[in-house]
Amino acid sequence: MSYAVISIITTFYFFIRYTEADKKGLVFLLLFNNYLVFICQSIVGFPSLKEVYRIQRLNLSVWHPNINLQLFADGLHFGELTNLLMFVPIGFLIAILWHYSFSKFGQMLLVFLISLVIEIGQLFTLYRVTDINDLVINTLGGCLGILLFNYYQRKKAVTSPLPKSHVLEPFIFSFLAFTVSFFFS
Repeated sequence: MSYAVISIITTFYFFIRYTEADKKGLVFLLLFNNYLVFICQSIVGFPSLKEVYRIQRLNLSVWHPNINLQLFADGLHFGELTNLLMFVPIGFLIAILWHYSFSKFGQMLLVFLISLVIEIGQLFTLYRVTDINDLVINTLGGCLGILLFNYYQRKKAVTSPLPKSHVLEPFIFSFLAFTVSFFFS
């Protein structure tokens, strides 16, 4: 259901906002939003309304401050590699969609903020750890995706399917994906 909701909202927004834009932009926006919803619901343990109700029925606290602030204290593990690979598409899609609107640093900051929201969200889930390692590795994965897009762009002269957009647009789409993940999980 959440994928249908995010797709309908994204498509509606796209046709209102980008009447003259390349329709490939819609495909990339749908990929970005649906991938972010998929990550939140299926992989990282982002909280959902259903989970909050379940925790409250069990008379447990919704707040679970299980935080690791020791950077790579146990070394690197396979989980870090999967996190790195999981965020490469996010960085790649951010670079495709918003490279006219944001510098490379701005794109990397957006990846960092998305990862930060996911890590903060894990404070409200059972059996999850808000981890500085995940924040760093996720950000590096997104940065790798941005670098891959820039490499590909130099080789193929790819242009963005969206014209220069409002600076808040990626934040709005990210917020939308997190909200849909929370309410429709």
